Amino acid sequence: MKRIIHIVSIAALLIFAACDGAIDYQQELGISPSAAEDPLTLDGEVISCVDAFDCAVVELGCCDHCNGGFAVAVNFEYESEVAERNSEVCDADELCTEMACPALFPRCINGDCAYSDEVAIDWQGCLSDDDCVVVELGCCDHCNGGYVMATNLLFAEEVIEEMSDVCEEDHPCTLMACPEEIPSCDEGTCTHHPDPEFGS
Repeated sequence: MKRIIHIVSIAALLIFAACDGAIDYQQELGISPSAAEDPLTLDGEVISCVDAFDCAVVELGCCDHCNGGFAVAVNFEYESEVAERNSEVCDADELCTEMACPALFPRCINGDCAYSDEVAIDWQGCLSDDDCVVVELGCCDHCNGGYVMATNLLFAEEVIEEMSDVCEEDHPCTLMACPEEIPSCDEGTCTHHPDPEFGS
């Protein structure tokens, strides 16, 4: 249930937030920039992820990340613990600049949580391979009379609902062996290609 709530809240942010100049951060692993006495080391399972929905961005500075503070991206299961143990110790009269500050969105890059101030909101838009999924839309799989499409994972259910073929219960399909299609992000657009290890 906690993961479902987290996914819904991130999806809402991604869809409705305004985007401004891309910045991607893959934080320096194993080092906490905190001034706390017993900080949690930011490596291993603390920052591990399968996709962006596993991650959360945590502001840890006395000011926000644009105005003298900093943020980190961690696995959402550790969000509260990192906020408690890794936040800077701040003076009551801490001075912060007042620059406008873009929202930060969680990313998953090579299995580690990171963050960016840009998110692709187009249904095929992407920033990394982790943004993309392949969906089967035909009455048969893509090798046997059907077809597939690569889409941003946030829009996968909508694409399936809007674009899937209407199939009869006894729709005939051929029975050819079928390689899995692997999603990837190619110059900002979700694409797909056959699994190169198929048949090996």
